[in-house]
Amino acid sequence: MLNERHKEQQVQIKGSKFYYVILQLFIVGGLVGTTICLKEGLKFDSLYSLWYLYGGFSLFPIFLYLFFCFLPGLIPGRTLVTLIKGRDGFFETKKGRVPFTSTKEVKLLQNRLTLVERIVIKTFEGRTYKIPVYGIIQDYNFCLLIEQYVYPYMSPEGKQWWDGWVNLKWMKEVGKYERPAS
Repeated sequence: MLNERHKEQQVQIKGSKFYYVILQLFIVGGLVGTTICLKEGLKFDSLYSLWYLYGGFSLFPIFLYLFFCFLPGLIPGRTLVTLIKGRDGFFETKKGRVPFTSTKEVKLLQNRLTLVERIVIKTFEGRTYKIPVYGIIQDYNFCLLIEQYVYPYMSPEGKQWWDGWVNLKWMKEVGKYERPAS
């Protein structure tokens, strides 16, 4: 479920509370669990102490790495995506504003190195903008966000690309969404 806040023409997208909890349980729970394994392994009072040490030493760096990559996404209530709706609408990013009319492609992709999901926006000018969403926004909610606020104001080339990328049958099955006739 997408957590939207509307302020006049501005739409702030915050993550689902459910996904915040899942992300925190996995990453923080993994750190705590591997720390406990290391602590118990260092006692050497069981035949399984070497297994505890092996598991702790092999998984602790992975969970620590994921913790630092996802740390900004672990803050509840943080605005992930801000956009201004309407004919002159745009995405607000750290690099600047991206008008809907100059959007060539917009995708939800996962970085293979950090595992952080982000919205990747390519413009006709050849610039690429990336907005990290940390796996807190579902694929369906991302598609719904673009369909409702961005698609009506995209250029014909951008609309053609989006029509080839989005699966409207899947959106109808999953969320009962049908694109309004224009």
